[in-house]
Amino acid sequence: MSTASKQPTPTIPIVPGQQDWTKAKTPELQSDDDDDVNVAWAKVEERHRRKQARREEKARREREEAEHKEREEAEKRARLLAEWERILTEKARLMAEDKRKAAEERAHEAAEKRARVVAQQKAKEDAERRAREEIARLQGEREQAYAEKKACEEVTRKQKAGEATKKRQHEENAVAGPSGNRSQENR
Repeated sequence: MSTASKQPTPTIPIVPGQQDWTKAKTPELQSDDDDDVNVAWAKVEERHRRKQARREEKARREREEAEHKEREEAEKRARLLAEWERILTEKARLMAEDKRKAAEERAHEAAEKRARVVAQQKAKEDAERRAREEIARLQGEREQAYAEKKACEEVTRKQKAGEATKKRQHEENAVAGPSGNRSQENR
């Protein structure tokens, strides 16, 4: 007698009240189940795809918002920088204007000072010239008075000399007599 080989045969345990309906279905029914599974998977994949698209859209919007915000900040920095440059330029212009005005004021003050010095110098020269003229006039008057005095003295001396001569002649005439007059006249 030969013994039959004992190979285990698979047995599906069946729990009382439950049956494995997937095994019990016919191949036609099995294909419908596959379609349902495929549709379910397609729906799941569609949900995942939509969810991924929403995530991508959200990420894209966030990137765009970040880029927009970055552009706005860059524009703001550029405006601030331009404003700062404008302020610095204006400040430099005002400083240059102040320096120019200060230089003009210094030049004007120097010109006024030179004018005052020139006017004072001219006034001094005029005063000195007037003083010299006055001295010259006074000296001329003095010389004229001296000349007049000399002339008066000369005239007086001549008059005295003439009177002395007349007196001498008169004395000689008185001493010599009438004939002495003739001799005197001949002389």
